[in-house]
Amino acid sequence: MRACPECLPCLARNAVELARRSARGDAALEARIAAEGMRILANAAGEGFALPPPCYARRLIDSALSMSGGAVPDPWAKEKADSTELAKSLVTRLGLFTNPQIRNCSQFANENSGAPGGRTLPVEADRRAARDLDLSFVNNGEQLSFVNNAQASFERRLRLSIAGNILDFSIYADLDIAAAMAKMDEAFTKPICGAFLDLPPSERGVARSAGGSTPCAAEFNTETQRHRDTEVPQGACNSSVSPRLCASVLKPCAESAAAAAPSAACLLSALQRRMDEARSILWIFDNCGEAVFDRPLMEPYRSKITLAVRGKPAFNDMTRAELAASGYPEGFAGGGVVSNDDGIPGVVDATCGEAFRAAFDAADLVVAKGQANFETMNERTDKPIAFLFLAKCPVVCRAIGAEPGTIQVRLHNVPDLHP
Repeated sequence: MRACPECLPCLARNAVELARRSARGDAALEARIAAEGMRILANAAGEGFALPPPCYARRLIDSALSMSGGAVPDPWAKEKADSTELAKSLVTRLGLFTNPQIRNCSQFANENSGAPGGRTLPVEADRRAARDLDLSFVNNGEQLSFVNNAQASFERRLRLSIAGNILDFSIYADLDIAAAMAKMDEAFTKPICGAFLDLPPSERGVARSAGGSTPCAAEFNTETQRHRDTEVPQGACNSSVSPRLCASVLKPCAESAAAAAPSAACLLSALQRRMDEARSILWIFDNCGEAVFDRPLMEPYRSKITLAVRGKPAFNDMTRAELAASGYPEGFAGGGVVSNDDGIPGVVDATCGEAFRAAFDAADLVVAKGQANFETMNERTDKPIAFLFLAKCPVVCRAIGAEPGTIQVRLHNVPDLHP
């Protein structure tokens, strides 16, 4: 997905923030770094935006590092640590993995409140729970047993995996836990939307040469006939789909109603079956904090998962340095850990290292979290990819025909997934 003029305001904000963080109070240096960032973006515009937005973001990062002499090698280090701790606190407080009866954050707050309007968990109890959580993460213990809870449905685990994308940890990391919990509740109420996309070879070539994503309407029209008999009406179930998937929480979004997109139940059932049947899965992380919520979804598959992180610090994205604190100790994943080496906050095949390419080629399924991974891989046709993200960027929303704020489950190059 190539960048466009609409991407400039966001990239420019990144450039200014990188300058501020890299200059460490040196106003003159900050101005020079910011000016160079604007020059990089002007050149990108002059060249017609030949690359995806994350590629230009990496250029901004490298420029700031070079001009500052590498004085701040990881400008978002504090935010990454804070977001990870916040996520672990939310896991403890929500009780979503320890109490199978809890269905959403509001219910948890109500069932654990000692007085009207709020929850009264003692501070010391919070601290004990946090210590237990850390111990469970480090030692792969069963203190919480949240990942093996049979009643924690695939849908709930997937919603929590994407929940971290709902929270903007750069904002919420400094707020009290109650505010963060309120925001997290959106993970249980937002509609799940998406699409299957498996173009025939002739159309794949057209899509790749065009340099942009295939129009959303074309995707849905291609699949309308295929899914006509597998749509699951709201409130109805079939034998292969959990009743919870058909609950009112899976209300159709505007995109589904307008373009006959596959139902949420259809998407989730297909993704779960593919993950169950895959012999190897490459899981490409997105942000710190969010990664904490990925673990419950990947836990049943950990023996066949390879974890993929950024090769260099890139904003608040996951690198090897944050894995252990996020709940992924050495030996967690059967396939080990690889990085994209180049540090682009996304995946660009031409600049990835040999180990990453080998893991990508060996995977039966790639699970890619977050918009940046979608922006850099949405045109790939060589591998089944499940893109899981919250539609936030207006450019991405327009490209895929999605309503802002919807949870996206987009299954590319997976014809065998169709029910």
